[in-house]
Amino acid sequence: MRHISGFTLIELIVTLLLVAILAVAALPRFMNLSTEAENSNEAAVVSALRTSLQIWKANDMLQNGGSGAYPPELDSNANSSPCASCFSTLLDYGVTDNSWWRIHATQYSFSDGTDTTIYTYDPVAGTFQ
Repeated sequence: MRHISGFTLIELIVTLLLVAILAVAALPRFMNLSTEAENSNEAAVVSALRTSLQIWKANDMLQNGGSGAYPPELDSNANSSPCASCFSTLLDYGVTDNSWWRIHATQYSFSDGTDTTIYTYDPVAGTFQ
């Protein structure tokens, strides 16, 4: 009589059970990736905008002298400088999933689907918080 080697039914069931337990344990981590990506997107846009504001002020110092000034608004329509469009482009198109919304000239909102954060631009201090 020939002996055929292979897996028993119990070995297969135990293996499938272990794979299922590992999948269930890893599932919450993968479900949270979307929220983490939204938060990273928000932080990247805010950081880029804050850096742009500092570059704007440095450029204004070079061109006009003095201590420099920040743009009065973040809208391209409100500013005559060619660099002004970068602010509205950054906020309007920096996140392609429509997370950013302009409330008015100095306020923008960010929504990740569950929470909404309001950011206010202060043209005197150059802050976007």
